[in-house]
Amino acid sequence: KIFVYSKVGDRLGRIKAINKIKNIDRFYKKEFNEDDWFWYYTNYNQYHISFYTDYTTCKFNLIFETFDAEFNDVLFASEKTCKGLVVNTPFYLHVADDIVNQLHNDGFYTLNKNFENYEKFVTFMKECSDEEFENLYLETKEKSKNNKKILEDYIYSDKVKEINLLINK
Repeated sequence: KIFVYSKVGDRLGRIKAINKIKNIDRFYKKEFNEDDWFWYYTNYNQYHISFYTDYTTCKFNLIFETFDAEFNDVLFASEKTCKGLVVNTPFYLHVADDIVNQLHNDGFYTLNKNFENYEKFVTFMKECSDEEFENLYLETKEKSKNNKKILEDYIYSDKVKEINLLINK
């Protein structure tokens, strides 16, 4: 299956893009359970606690990143993308090409490398055989394993020294 992570709203036609994939048999339709509602109300608008199981339930993740054309000169990745980088599950990132290209330049892997655009990703997921689906998963899972290490290396690099200087440690 494919897990889709998106917050509400229709920035850049997000709902139209979700509608293109939601009728595919491989689309995972998550039902909220009691635990989900507990965390939702406890941590409103910061629904991050149970993300790990969400992001590792399926073979692929489709992440709709926040992107506002008003700030298109800023390369911005929210917690949705960071969560995708922390787990080993391969993901396709639906966002401006500049952001995807910067992630790739920084050594991160996304399924965007395998598909020319979102339409090609959707078409593949709709038309591929179970064997092709499994082969893509096995091939890309190995590539996705490095994302967490690259992210950790970045977090624990000289950035820690810079942060400590900012907070006078």
